[in-house]
Amino acid sequence: MRHTASAALTSRLRPAHGVALLFLANGLVGPSLWPRLPEIRDAVGATDATLGLALVGVGVGGVLGSVLAPRLSRLLGVERTAVLSGVVLAASAIGVGLAPSVAVLFLVFAAMGMTDGIADIAQNALMFDVQRTGDRSLASRMHAVWSAGALAGTGLGTLAATARVTVVAQTAILAVFALAVIAVARTPVRRLRPATGPSHEATPAESVPIAVGALPGTDEPSASGPAGVAHPRRSRRRGVWLLVIVAGVVVAAVESIANEWSALTLQDGLGASVTLAGLGPTSYAGAMLVGRLIGDRGIDRFGARRMAQVGAAAVVLGGGLGLGLASLLEVPAVLVVGLVVAGVGTATLFPLMLQAGDALDPTGRGVAAASLGARAGFLAVPLSVGFLSDAAGPVVAFALLPLVGLVAAVALPAALARGQATAEGA
Repeated sequence: MRHTASAALTSRLRPAHGVALLFLANGLVGPSLWPRLPEIRDAVGATDATLGLALVGVGVGGVLGSVLAPRLSRLLGVERTAVLSGVVLAASAIGVGLAPSVAVLFLVFAAMGMTDGIADIAQNALMFDVQRTGDRSLASRMHAVWSAGALAGTGLGTLAATARVTVVAQTAILAVFALAVIAVARTPVRRLRPATGPSHEATPAESVPIAVGALPGTDEPSASGPAGVAHPRRSRRRGVWLLVIVAGVVVAAVESIANEWSALTLQDGLGASVTLAGLGPTSYAGAMLVGRLIGDRGIDRFGARRMAQVGAAAVVLGGGLGLGLASLLEVPAVLVVGLVVAGVGTATLFPLMLQAGDALDPTGRGVAAASLGARAGFLAVPLSVGFLSDAAGPVVAFALLPLVGLVAAVALPAALARGQATAEGA
């Protein structure tokens, strides 16, 4: 009877529902660790700087995953790649609570980053397939589902920390739930690309060339003209690809600083309690969820560039003013309020960054390029914030959030505009 009911449920789900469930599972387990980072740091005897080194594993693994994802998608198909990477990601998170040292913690984070990098590209490739079958933007709503998982994860992580539940028990319970969600998602996701297989052309089967002379958009390995003079159109096209990657770096940096370092800043820099510190990443995730639920309507009405500008401005305002007033007034809760403003602003930035890549090259290479930039951002943040926190204090280090938001306010709108223009002129 249970099997029949389950089969009836999955038969009613459309491919879009299946992709949304994959986003939900992806957002559930990893973010549940953000409120526990002070405890994880202390458990392995780390400082902020060495915790940052361990978190670099997420970025290193993510870059590797971005490289492997196109190959795996070509070998297994995008659907299988998205499902299997989600399974491994959920299971690998359990190792964080078992890590006895910073070195082992680095390896666990690297495994999580690699599988997340693979899942990120595969799931977003499926999402853009769904979006192209209709006439409305879906990116923000799909990432809202991820934010719903992140909100649930961070909220449960905060509750678990307050109740002194071990990190291992927390991640194991959430992993079981995530695996159940993925199991339900499998059937409707298979309907999205019935012809998908190892040779399916729409998969992101091509790696993203990073060498200057082999960037996507060039017709030959070298973009030079007859006399070694760069062709202006090819040079401009290479510039757009680099701009998309830069947008990925800064957008990822915004999310990484707020998600991973807000609890540490609140607790160690502003003297907040464990519960209030946990509300930092939780409130940020909740605000992102709200922003993403309404983000697609804003994109359809006002346009992608305007939404990117307004969103990045909210990050600068919420992060900068919230941190400044919290330090001046010695009231940590003010930063939590600032994180709500920043979270609403951040909501559409990551989907729009991926959209900029997809507009430039809809075969999957554009999303892979944007994702690769994001992984570089996730790689840079732990090093810079961790070492700056040890050297000048967590409050000073967290001030990087509004600074990076300012760069995003310039880079992302430019990437959207130039990417669309280049695609239309191709």
